[in-house]
Amino acid sequence: MIPLASSHRPLLRLGLLYTILGSYRQSATEGARSRNLRWLQRIPMAIVWGWFAVHADPAVATYLTIGVFFAVVWFEAVFVMGFSLTGEAFQGMIEVEITSPSGLMTVLFGKGLATAADAARTGLMSSAIVAIMSGLAIQIPQPPTFVASLVVAFVALIATSFVFAPLIVVVGGAAGFYNAIRPFGIVFGGFLFPISRLPETLQPISWFVPAAWSMNAMILTIQGAPLPDVAAHWVAALALSAVYLLIAWWCFKVVEKRILIHGSMTGA
Repeated sequence: MIPLASSHRPLLRLGLLYTILGSYRQSATEGARSRNLRWLQRIPMAIVWGWFAVHADPAVATYLTIGVFFAVVWFEAVFVMGFSLTGEAFQGMIEVEITSPSGLMTVLFGKGLATAADAARTGLMSSAIVAIMSGLAIQIPQPPTFVASLVVAFVALIATSFVFAPLIVVVGGAAGFYNAIRPFGIVFGGFLFPISRLPETLQPISWFVPAAWSMNAMILTIQGAPLPDVAAHWVAALALSAVYLLIAWWCFKVVEKRILIHGSMTGA
């Protein structure tokens, strides 16, 4: 039996990959139809960031240019991903997705990636505005390390945003929950200013935010710090991201069990 189970693992992984890609394409297509002029909502945020960057030194201008990108992605992703599970239930798709071999989490993860990619386009536009307002005073001393830090930060942001999809259902959060969590993520994720600028009593909160570690890695990269110092922050960000995804997996299992037993996500 063991060899048989082992032989099915590649097929299972391939099936999960196909499910993620398929749900990504579906969500990207639907998002393109409904996007309209939503990106205009983020221009005021970019202008505020750009105002901070005017006459700033290159290191600060670079940090703000990157920070506005992740702030925009966070604003978009945590809101859309957070309501993705309830949205699937409203459309009557959740029962089909639960019975699929890949599972509910895999389907919504693919859609979450599409949401993040869509938000990234708006984030790039916002970064361009900040960079232009700063007079293109951008400083990247270690391009390869800088790119790696960007990738780690993006992964951390996706994991942090995605966990709210099932979590808000499990804990029964109120409808206005995201109006509070959005600014919380910007402050404790370090998108507007370094975590070290927070009061010392509040800084420990950021230790549990993956984005905070990745933004600290970004600061070290901009400052030209040694690779081992930067890599230590990468490891912390990715490890916390894995924990967040594990929490998401557990929450999805709770939601699936509620639906199968009670016929609703709330278990009532």
